[in-house]
Amino acid sequence: MAQGNAVTILPLHAELTTQQAADLLNVSRPFFIKLLSEEKIPHKKVGRHRRIAARDVMAFKLAQEFPDLYDGYMVGQPAISLTRFSIAGHYPQLVIKNDLGFDALTPSNYTGEKTPAAQFADKVTEVSKRAVAACDKEKLGFLIDPFSCNYDPRKDAGALCSGVPGIGVSGSNANAQTCMSLPEATALMKIWYGATIDGSFDPNASAAAKGGEVKEAKRLWWAFTPGSNVTGGITRAGTGAEVVALALADVRYAPPSIVNTSTTERNRWRTLSYADFASAHAKGIANDAIGGMLTENADLSKLKTLGRKVLMHTGLAEDSIPPATSIQYYTNVAVKMGGIDATQQFFRMYMVPGAAHSSQGRAHTMSGQNNTVPLPKLPGNTNQNPTREQDQMFTALQDWVEKGIAPNDMILSSRDNSVSYPVCVYPKKITWDGVGSSKVAASYSCK
Repeated sequence: MAQGNAVTILPLHAELTTQQAADLLNVSRPFFIKLLSEEKIPHKKVGRHRRIAARDVMAFKLAQEFPDLYDGYMVGQPAISLTRFSIAGHYPQLVIKNDLGFDALTPSNYTGEKTPAAQFADKVTEVSKRAVAACDKEKLGFLIDPFSCNYDPRKDAGALCSGVPGIGVSGSNANAQTCMSLPEATALMKIWYGATIDGSFDPNASAAAKGGEVKEAKRLWWAFTPGSNVTGGITRAGTGAEVVALALADVRYAPPSIVNTSTTERNRWRTLSYADFASAHAKGIANDAIGGMLTENADLSKLKTLGRKVLMHTGLAEDSIPPATSIQYYTNVAVKMGGIDATQQFFRMYMVPGAAHSSQGRAHTMSGQNNTVPLPKLPGNTNQNPTREQDQMFTALQDWVEKGIAPNDMILSSRDNSVSYPVCVYPKKITWDGVGSSKVAASYSCK
């Protein structure tokens, strides 16, 4: 939408006509009706017409439940665990309200002054730049492995306001617009860590825990990584509040954008405690209307038996779907399907540094130098008939399906051609040798 492209918002429980479903799958209506006749996709009759639930025709839902439909599945930045991360997306509002005393709706104190949420978001942007600088050993301006970044603003004198006692440091930043108090620094740590049942976080969490390989007992879900854009969740409460209201089946918790004539009361989300939020999260998972949006089935036995292939890629600078979501799912599949080696026979994944959420390739850096981030070559709206070289991920899938050549490490280049390196088949990670230029692919390997 930010790029001016039209979008359609479709509830997963919405019922589609056969033409709408065929359009969604990019197949002809006669072919789609044939699938229905063969009982390959669930549907029901309304009078003489067939109706199909939208959630039954989504990409990963197809791969999990109806793998015989296609020989290969390209899955880019999938919304796996949609209910979990959608509710957890409201967590920044919970943190700033309970810990800092304001939320996105709190007005400014003086005319012409930014709201407290906007002021805090500005500070988060500046501290995020410091996080990238602290962890970017390759000096690329973004993080190759954000899950290994252990930056803590409570330990950074330059992030804390002058004289503020931190952890082992005393604040030295005299700029009131960019410096943080200790509660603000702690709040940011909570936001980076992700939703928990009680507002706690583990400052010493391992890279495996931060990256989705391990899920700690108190964690509800993961969040966006240091170096990604987290300010939207601080200054806005729309979508997160809407999903919380759906989880609780109570429109009073929704923002005014939700129309329901049963009551005029709205924005009750502002009253939630950490315990209330944990309860809402649990109720949302159990609520069939939105819990049904989960696509977490890790048993891909049928897909494997049929010889189908899945290639998935997710950005490590995601700002819509926490990247640990994909790793959590892949980890679960590997456990169910006999380990990483067995899973890679039919399902492979890439985690792409610096990539934000977009079907056509969009980078994010804290400096705004986004053309310096290597990204997979993907077709855009103006290139719907790409050559093999112009669509790297699909070409890799095509060769896997048609020639039996499994996807391996592939070289990515930035749009300004200043940086190149290999993106690795998960769980391998891009590793700089520390000697050669960090902007040249030859200086990297996958380990």
